[in-house]
Amino acid sequence: MAAEHLKRKYNYLKTKYSLPAFGKLDMEFELSSIDKDDFLLRDIRKKMIEKIDFFCEIIEGSLQPDTASLASMHECKFFEDEEKERLYALYKRLMLLNRSAILLGINSKDDEEAEFINSVFNEWPKFQEEILAYAKKMKDCWEKESHVKEEVGYLG
Repeated sequence: MAAEHLKRKYNYLKTKYSLPAFGKLDMEFELSSIDKDDFLLRDIRKKMIEKIDFFCEIIEGSLQPDTASLASMHECKFFEDEEKERLYALYKRLMLLNRSAILLGINSKDDEEAEFINSVFNEWPKFQEEILAYAKKMKDCWEKESHVKEEVGYLG
């Protein structure tokens, strides 16, 4: 779909529902990649949830590591209990948005879709700040000394 057509449709909805500027939403949630605009508000919600789900999966790996994932097993050891509690609180807030989106997907109304979009957009900077702190810690743990034998256990 032509980007200009998408923007025109969005600007109409922006005026009607007091939505954020297209450019800001596009920068965070990649709205330009939406192919059709028949259900634009729904598609924007789905784009937002795509990103939220991505971060939920990463957080979940740190809170409840899959023993088949060497990365999760390694990273989870570097979080203190207090950090895990804060990480879980963040995870809960993100999952609440996820589950709210499921309800909207079942019974979609444009005004509720717009309310969801505004709510997520307004909360997003805080989420980003918290996620960034944890992502840095996950990256940093790979720079620290670790014993491979401890990480992978018995391989023979």
